[in-house]
Amino acid sequence: MSRKCWTSVVLLGMALLMGLSACRQEDATIWVEYENPVLGVQLEYPESWKLTEDQQRFPSYGFTLSAEEGALRLRVGWLHDASPEQIESLIARQIEGNPGLDIRRTSIEVAGHEGVKLSPLPGLEPVSCTYLVVEGRVYELWQRAEERTAQEEIVIETLRFETPQQSLPASP
Repeated sequence: MSRKCWTSVVLLGMALLMGLSACRQEDATIWVEYENPVLGVQLEYPESWKLTEDQQRFPSYGFTLSAEEGALRLRVGWLHDASPEQIESLIARQIEGNPGLDIRRTSIEVAGHEGVKLSPLPGLEPVSCTYLVVEGRVYELWQRAEERTAQEEIVIETLRFETPQQSLPASP
């Protein structure tokens, strides 16, 4: 490669690094690490969001992340009474329960696990639901169906599933 070509490559690389650095400086988001030992879930989320853990044992036990104004950003739930063999019936129930909606079924990967995403589903604003199986457990992830923000993308990128360290709490 000629000297002129190398100089161009170096200058381009420096410009790219300076641009990335400027983007990071503009984003003053403070991120909070969260780990749930019952669900076996870890992620990071913006400090300005509100995290609400379920206080009662419903068919879906988990937590919800919402924006400052209360809008849903992510719900992670463990369907503790469901088995992997029941995912198709869960999907069918969602589709059949919403006649007239053009619900799309899409294969998707979340945190290295294959899942099925249904979207759009009704809510205060359209939502999507992704079902996935991790170590024999059935999880559901609820998100806005619209295009996700950069922060929402980062939260999903940081989502990790591990072996749960605690048992599901008994119902009060």
